[in-house]
Amino acid sequence: MPAGLQGVIESTAGCARDGRVCLARCTEHLAAGMKDMAGCQRAVMNMLSVVGAMADVAAFRNASPELMKALAKTCASFCRACADACKPHAEHHAECKACMDSCLACAKACDAFAAA
Repeated sequence: MPAGLQGVIESTAGCARDGRVCLARCTEHLAAGMKDMAGCQRAVMNMLSVVGAMADVAAFRNASPELMKALAKTCASFCRACADACKPHAEHHAECKACMDSCLACAKACDAFAAA
């Protein structure tokens, strides 16, 4: 297994889990009229798509190293964008804090893998 790939596999799993919970909470808040959750919801939706792709590619381990590293860089960018969107809500909503923390961990793992 390439260096750092296990960290990517583990961090994408945690990020996807926490992101789904955050997405559900954002949806509940938006339904209740809290429009300030829209940016967070959009960021989480996009992050989940990219993290899911990264998780699959990492688990399959059959893509070229160049493509895996390029996807890891992209995944890290989407995770940081999601963490930035969650940050204003992290003090008030545990789901946003967990998502933010998982996104930052995933970005770190993806950055490390891409740099290896």
